[in-house]
Amino acid sequence: MEKLNLSLDEIENKVFSVDFKGYSSYDVDVFLDDVMEDIQIYQSEIKRLKDSNKHYENIISELSQENQHLKAKIASSEALSPTQPSTLDLIRRVSRLEEIVLKDSNEQ
Repeated sequence: MEKLNLSLDEIENKVFSVDFKGYSSYDVDVFLDDVMEDIQIYQSEIKRLKDSNKHYENIISELSQENQHLKAKIASSEALSPTQPSTLDLIRRVSRLEEIVLKDSNEQ
């Protein structure tokens, strides 16, 4: 985020010099220019964060749909062959066997 020109305390405690017609219009204009720059920085940061948030919400939605699809696929495969081990069970068994084989080969 870009460096802001003003803090809340600076805005709250701003004192304008007074000339014969009232506040110095130059001081007020400079101060308002700084306030406007800060507002633009805030607005651009808010837009960036909203865009980023929307991007991540889309990713979450896509992953959630994929997760639902995979859960349904696992459930249907388990329903088709309840007596046979599921693909997931076979993958787990192979993984355990690989761990045992690698462990044994590392010990030798």
